[in-house]
Amino acid sequence: MQIHQPFAERLNAAVRRCGNPVLVGLDPRADLLPRGVLAEGERAALPKLSAAFRVFCRGVIDAVAGLVPAVKPQMAFFEQLGPAGADVLKDTIDYAAANGLLVVADAQTARGQSGLYQWVSEHYILTACGVAAAIAVPCALIDTEKKSSSP
Repeated sequence: MQIHQPFAERLNAAVRRCGNPVLVGLDPRADLLPRGVLAEGERAALPKLSAAFRVFCRGVIDAVAGLVPAVKPQMAFFEQLGPAGADVLKDTIDYAAANGLLVVADAQTARGQSGLYQWVSEHYILTACGVAAAIAVPCALIDTEKKSSSP
């Protein structure tokens, strides 16, 4: 049985490795994406918008990997794209983990949701992304360490 290091210990190690406690937000907004990521007039096209969000998030991850210990995708920006947004969020989480970053999903009550509805919404999208998560308000800590059932 393989023993996994608790998230807090991995976070502490990552902060020490990077020499800072910086967390970089991933808040893709169509109207604020850099030029060239999304062409004019493509804002309404869901496939183009979700592809632009993916390009933006991967670009930020490429720029900060090795410099900071973690990234923080704002779930509301991904949720607005529906199932396509869940796919982009999962890709973003996987890409960040593959680049050595820890992930903290920002799932705060900024969408007018509260109580059980908010928890169910956050739990659903995190489950859809296939990650183990500890739900907390305002953030969900995403455990991107792959679990192994083999001894």
